[in-house]
Amino acid sequence: MQSRFAASAPVPRRLLPCDHGSEEAPGAQRAVFINFVREQRSLGVFSAEGFFKVDPIVKSFKYGQQTINLETGAAVKGAGTYVVAGMDDTSVLASVVKGGSGFRVTFESRRSSLGRKAERTAAVIRRESEIGGVVRRALLASFGDRLADEYEGYSVSVVLLSSNPEIPADLISIIAASAAAAAAGLPILAPFAAARVGLINGQFILNPVRSEIALSSLDLVVTGTAEGTMSAEGRAAEAGDSVIPAAVEFAQKAIAPAAAAIGEFAAAAGAAVPAAPDEAKEAALLGKFVKALTADAVKTEEGADESAAERQRDDALVNIIGLAGQGAVGAEIVAEKANSADPSLSLDPATAGMLSRRALRSIIRHRIESGDREDGRTAQMVAALSAGVGVIPRVHGSAFFTDGGIQALSIVTLDAERGAHRGECFTADVHTADESFDTGRISSFILPVLPQQEGSLTYQISSDIEVIGTDGAVAVPSVTGLSLALMDAGVGVKSAAACVSAGIIGGTVLSDLTADELAAADVTLVESGTKSGVTAVMLSANSASCPPRLLRSARLSARERLPLRAADPHHQHQPG
Repeated sequence: MQSRFAASAPVPRRLLPCDHGSEEAPGAQRAVFINFVREQRSLGVFSAEGFFKVDPIVKSFKYGQQTINLETGAAVKGAGTYVVAGMDDTSVLASVVKGGSGFRVTFESRRSSLGRKAERTAAVIRRESEIGGVVRRALLASFGDRLADEYEGYSVSVVLLSSNPEIPADLISIIAASAAAAAAGLPILAPFAAARVGLINGQFILNPVRSEIALSSLDLVVTGTAEGTMSAEGRAAEAGDSVIPAAVEFAQKAIAPAAAAIGEFAAAAGAAVPAAPDEAKEAALLGKFVKALTADAVKTEEGADESAAERQRDDALVNIIGLAGQGAVGAEIVAEKANSADPSLSLDPATAGMLSRRALRSIIRHRIESGDREDGRTAQMVAALSAGVGVIPRVHGSAFFTDGGIQALSIVTLDAERGAHRGECFTADVHTADESFDTGRISSFILPVLPQQEGSLTYQISSDIEVIGTDGAVAVPSVTGLSLALMDAGVGVKSAAACVSAGIIGGTVLSDLTADELAAADVTLVESGTKSGVTAVMLSANSASCPPRLLRSARLSARERLPLRAADPHHQHQPG
């Protein structure tokens, strides 16, 4: 049988002169080996298609104070696509592999990435989870409204190979994942990049290093494409109203050329351009899906009010597709129900879940545009709020906070014997029904109001947040309730903190979004702060691009309510 590495014409072969008994110096032996490989390459011995590429594809560009280096080449056939990305000695390996079920994104740091054998402490594992969550959210946002079956079965893995202590790993991880996804031909709407914005002495700084972040009153990570912003997450030291929108626009100006450079890199790697969605076909599929689920839901009698019948059908549909938002089991039930009503659909649970989200968005958007919110509130009306402290015995602090249909119970314990650095002395674990919320995001919301004593706390703060109900933004009751629990425990916070949510659906600005409205919104903004200013922000654009004007509109809605809620977090009132 002919070897896969055999050349098309006879090639003279000779043994590599690398005798173990040779007295040649190691450097001389290496030179002999390199000359041997070059000779064999010139004869075509290593030219088998699909084995490897001799010359890697490299792209470098300046990004703020740092230089980004991207490199890829074909690995062993079948091993998937990989990209090695570096940002001033912080290097990661991002790979995309097809196989398995679902869409998986992981981030890991090798113990040797700091140049020494580092301990895999709880803090390291927590940080890995946070970066993995950031990368996953960026990738999911880049898919836009694609059907899930277009990216189901792919696994994206990011591994930290080496670490410069001054360069955080989150930015280069997002950039590497974007480059790998684009090079692998995943159905992203466009290559994306991420930038960090700091604020020192009133001046924005692009991609500050850790020593600068420690001095900065702002630490904001913005992700976007060449066309617009996808998301923004970070903390601030009671920033003014105009700071966050200005920081996002500052970051977007740097992101646009970086995203374009990643696109050029993917094109040089021979990436296949994902096919544009067939909108007519997808609309027809959505129509069949909705018809299958509502065929027996409501019987319209002759002469009945058509608008009332439509409302009943929509309500029935919302109840059915709501199962798809309750995890894999719920999506499987919806798929089975649709397939049994119309066997020609043959939907898998992932596609049924995506179609359910599309149908829900369509219903919610139609109602909002008609001035009809599902809970009867007007667009700018806040939800019913209630709060209480000291509700759990034998703990240092406890509180509950209710925001409409979602409530959080926060419990705080203190340990005076485990004083730690301010960035490591506080932990917050959020427990939700589906465990979908990234715990690290709560820490970023509350850290800016923790007390500082020469840069450190003298005790350890541990908190658990039990989220009850799912009809709203998890961070809103979690952050506000945790602020109350900290004060109940006697922690000397700088000021009471509160959290609000706002969103835009079809040009309408909404306050205190429900879970369905969060899924349907073009832009969602969750913001925490004190009566003096903003302390943290989470912005996401469901359309994979957020024009600055939409951010400013959502920001104005949050600005009107945040200082009032932070000034009196115990206040209870009805919607109004």
